[in-house]
Amino acid sequence: MQTISFSLIGNGLLLILLVIISLAFTIYSYLNTNPIISKRKKVLLISLRSMALTILIFAIFEPIITTNTSTQVLPKYALLLDNSKSMVLSDASGNRRDKVMKVINKLNIFEKDNNRIIGIFDKDLRYLDNLSHDSVRFDGVNTDIANAISSTNFIKDNENLKSVILISDGSFNLGNNPLYEAEKSGKKFYIIGIGDTTRPKDILIHSILNNEIAYLDNIMPITVNINYSGFDNISTKLKFYEDKNLIDERTIQLESGNNSISQYFEYTPKSEGTKKLSFKVEGLQGELNLENNQMSKYVKVLKNKRRISVFAGYATSDISFFKNIIKNQKGLEYQEYIQKMGAEFYNTPSAEDIANTELFVFIGFPISSTPNNIMNLIAKQLSLGKPILFIGGLKTDYQKLKILEDYLPFYIASSQLREFEVFADFYPSAISNPILRIEGDDGDIAKWNSLSPIFRTETFVRTKPESQVLAGIKINNSPINEPMIVSRDMQNKKSLGLLGYGIYKWKLNSYASEISKGRASTIDLYEQFILNSIRWLSVTEQSQRIRIQPIKKFFSEDEPIEFLAQIYDASYLPIDNALVTAQIKMSDGTTRDLILNQVGNGRYYGKIDNMGKGDYSFNAKVEKNGNKIGGDDGKFSVGEVNAEYRDLQMNYNLLKNIAEFTGGKFYFDNNFDNIIVDLQKSPTFKPSIITHKSDFQLWNNWLLMLFAIILFALEWFLRKRSGLL
Repeated sequence: MQTISFSLIGNGLLLILLVIISLAFTIYSYLNTNPIISKRKKVLLISLRSMALTILIFAIFEPIITTNTSTQVLPKYALLLDNSKSMVLSDASGNRRDKVMKVINKLNIFEKDNNRIIGIFDKDLRYLDNLSHDSVRFDGVNTDIANAISSTNFIKDNENLKSVILISDGSFNLGNNPLYEAEKSGKKFYIIGIGDTTRPKDILIHSILNNEIAYLDNIMPITVNINYSGFDNISTKLKFYEDKNLIDERTIQLESGNNSISQYFEYTPKSEGTKKLSFKVEGLQGELNLENNQMSKYVKVLKNKRRISVFAGYATSDISFFKNIIKNQKGLEYQEYIQKMGAEFYNTPSAEDIANTELFVFIGFPISSTPNNIMNLIAKQLSLGKPILFIGGLKTDYQKLKILEDYLPFYIASSQLREFEVFADFYPSAISNPILRIEGDDGDIAKWNSLSPIFRTETFVRTKPESQVLAGIKINNSPINEPMIVSRDMQNKKSLGLLGYGIYKWKLNSYASEISKGRASTIDLYEQFILNSIRWLSVTEQSQRIRIQPIKKFFSEDEPIEFLAQIYDASYLPIDNALVTAQIKMSDGTTRDLILNQVGNGRYYGKIDNMGKGDYSFNAKVEKNGNKIGGDDGKFSVGEVNAEYRDLQMNYNLLKNIAEFTGGKFYFDNNFDNIIVDLQKSPTFKPSIITHKSDFQLWNNWLLMLFAIILFALEWFLRKRSGLL
């Protein structure tokens, strides 16, 4: 059906009036001519001008011809087929591939149907004009069901997509929650679930909890979480490997009534570099899948022999307590430079001593008599990115401290030497900061807020925009909007400021008093704070200028190995047009080279295919104009454990909820015969009227304007030929 309408931007009566006025004016202009011309010629000239003026007036009112064409579009449904590797596993219900092929054949998916849109998905969704046996390979190494669902929203309206048939086991390891995306789509989902709803006999290493950074000769705790099903009161062995070397083995008991177990390990690295830590559970008879019995993590082991230099304006208990903690840590070299009367030090720091310092600690420093040359030497080292821990003091000269203000987490406003007692008020929003990590749960803040009061001078500061306030202050249990502990990590420069002093009281009044009462399990929060602070200040891995790494540490055999690089200069400006290469080395010594291509703003990307199963190391370098400006290294693995093999049970609850929440229906692979009939009976599955509207702007048509110009030109030509003025 088609309708045509005509519209103007102004009043139609005004248009007619203006046309009449123009016609009257034209007739009047030709009533008396000099010289006199024939009546026939007058009529011709009046007609030419009238038509030209009418066209111009007509164009001013912007006339538009609108056509509306309505067509009926039959409803369609999308059929989305899960193409991931988990769809061909065998479970207690049988082989999933056989079940999927049975569904495909019954639904005649290989036959063309104009009322159906077919897509197959794993990590991405691909729509196909025709599904063939070659299209269905079940080789996807990751599954993102939410992405497949949300992609249906981009199908054109004129397709009239009303419903979706989803064929999947419900297992996903990428993307958002599919239920949320399905509810947003506004479509009904009819789902055929593939797989068994009961948990099979299986042991799975669910997770490994550890730090990504470890330190030479320092203990790093590791927790291994294991899930199991189908086994009661049976034991097996859990083995712990560093690279390929067995470093621990223990027997674990799979008890009746439980389905999970955790094991705690302590790892002490003996050499620097990237280490692969692997945990493997010995398989048991009847276990459905052995591939998920293992899991690995890569850990960067850093040299922990770092020189820490303490600068103090005078001797205090805070220095001795700090020293006792650091002296007991392996790999840390402690130096202290304490002022005595005037500008002298008990141990005067040389320029070399300051240059060799890797972490600066100020305790009540500087004071008014601190030499400026010492402050300037320290400022030079801090400008190179060396970290600083500042702890206040009664005699601290905050005006002199302004020499280092660029490297502190705060700006100094004012200070007076008036002392008062305050409590540190630790903020819940800072619980995720590694400096405050104790157990890693919400209870950590309560522990920190149980600390005894310390001292502070009447000092006011303003925190820098990129800083994080970890704790404020409380006086008589009343919070004061002033920072006590502030951290900053900006452009490879880390700093931590504690604007109080007498923090030794956290050990004496809080920890020691609890121990004296027989509470041996009490945590030494003072020691925890100092060690966490030193550790956080010492690690600069995340903010290095040259970073060239694979997008993840573990790849499936079918995946390309993708590398990303971020390259910055000393001022943290991106470096473009550099040569970024990586040499990838297999354990047998063979190598492959990869060149990363520039993608802009200091970023580079490259990928390499056909890497066999195994562990790889790589060395990458960056060159500009023939000069090497940096590099990176690391390790990754291929084909260790496919993410698709980690969950062997159909996610029945998810699939059923998607169907119910969207008004559709869930089917098992043996009872879906009526799925098309049910879909077509839905009240929403009906034709839609699609209206296409098109506007033809007469006023904006160049042919019309050309015609008006020709009319004026013709009138002018005839007037000249007739000798009219």
